[in-house]
Amino acid sequence: MPPGSLGRAIIDWFQRENICTQGLALASEAAREGENQKLDDAEELYRVRLRNLHDVFHVLAGYDRDLRGESAVLAFTLAQNYNRGIAYLVWNALREEGWNSPGGKLIRDGYRRGKRAKRLVEQDWEALFERPIDQVRQELGVGEPPVYDQLRSAGAPAISA
Repeated sequence: MPPGSLGRAIIDWFQRENICTQGLALASEAAREGENQKLDDAEELYRVRLRNLHDVFHVLAGYDRDLRGESAVLAFTLAQNYNRGIAYLVWNALREEGWNSPGGKLIRDGYRRGKRAKRLVEQDWEALFERPIDQVRQELGVGEPPVYDQLRSAGAPAISA
């Protein structure tokens, strides 16, 4: 992927965070084991696409994998695709952070940014990966990434800058 592109930013983010898509997919599938719910092919494709877009949303919106960034990207996602489970997580994060705290404001801003943005699940991501990330953010109405103080849990691995 070209320097400055959305795809390059995603690759760099995955390397910095020391994660891989295969590991994330396996963890997601393991979490679904034992569920009795059967999805048809179209529903399953949609579920997998949403799962895979989670990390794209992290990069596109500018939220890292720290506790505050994760809460904000979940709020962003909630505004895009309502889900009661995600709503519960976002509400709890807001209660924990405090409505008017910097973390609470970041989460609420994530929700507003998700509402303002175009419907991201419908985008042709494969075509967008080679485009400049700033241009993609502007065209999709995501806005500039926020500057915020990250909050990493004690057990989180250190990331390289």
